[in-house]
Amino acid sequence: MNLRLKEAREQKGLSQSELADLAHVSRQAYSLYERDLRRPNWETMIVLAKALGVSVDYLLGLSEDPFPAVTLNAREREVIRTYHLLDERGKEMIDITLKEQVRYASSPEEETS
Repeated sequence: MNLRLKEAREQKGLSQSELADLAHVSRQAYSLYERDLRRPNWETMIVLAKALGVSVDYLLGLSEDPFPAVTLNAREREVIRTYHLLDERGKEMIDITLKEQVRYASSPEEETS
């Protein structure tokens, strides 16, 4: 757990003091968590996971997936169900389309003169 805490904290760009403040623990206590000399209680573990944007299961080593479960609405579930029904060519077409849409949506708009 200590390595995952440190890695997730660094990926978020937080110092030990900043994360300790978010978790309402002292910097010294947090430092002990990262050095595996002390374990946070379950309430602190939940706060740490939320602050870091990872799941408690990930921090505890129960999952390799750092991201918490995502709740999907009915439309999103239907899209995923339909995607699973496609053959490989169909899935590749959808993947290409999604990548292009993300690229298009994230590109700055051209200025009109």
